[in-house]
Amino acid sequence: MLVDYRNMQGLPLGLRNNNPGNIRPLSKQKYIGQVGTNGGFIVFDSLQHGIRAMLIDINNKRKRGLDTIEKIISVWAPPQDNNNTRSYIDTVSKLSGIPSGAIISTPGELSSIVLAMIYVENGSIVSRYVTPENIREAAAMVNIKSVAKVASGGFIGLFILSGFLALIYYGSKK
Repeated sequence: MLVDYRNMQGLPLGLRNNNPGNIRPLSKQKYIGQVGTNGGFIVFDSLQHGIRAMLIDINNKRKRGLDTIEKIISVWAPPQDNNNTRSYIDTVSKLSGIPSGAIISTPGELSSIVLAMIYVENGSIVSRYVTPENIREAAAMVNIKSVAKVASGGFIGLFILSGFLALIYYGSKK
């Protein structure tokens, strides 16, 4: 079931936009489910479409050689956009358990990074609004053939996945 948090007062902008990665609009392409912009970020028609776009964006960055947490976050949340990029990198590294300069080599590592980024972008409230089912549905939208079972521990349970977001390595479509 698709989830829509648009116009829900009190939620972080990323959730209200159904864009938990706070992705900015692309100049030439639109993601599936993209319905507008708000606060300089894309608005999606569902949370799952927002997560799907985040997975595709990170996959595209990886294909361009941005293959470490430090490289990904430096482009995702650059200091010139008034981000505390160093803190973001350190937090994602700590939450994912992956050193910031280590080359990302497995789908499990990438899944941990994506989930840590969602947490950093939206704060601890995200654990009440982004569920393992939302992640499974978003992953299914990019043709994952097999999705690992998610531990039933809420958002923190997502961090113990192994290989869940295999789509990062197997490609995806816009």
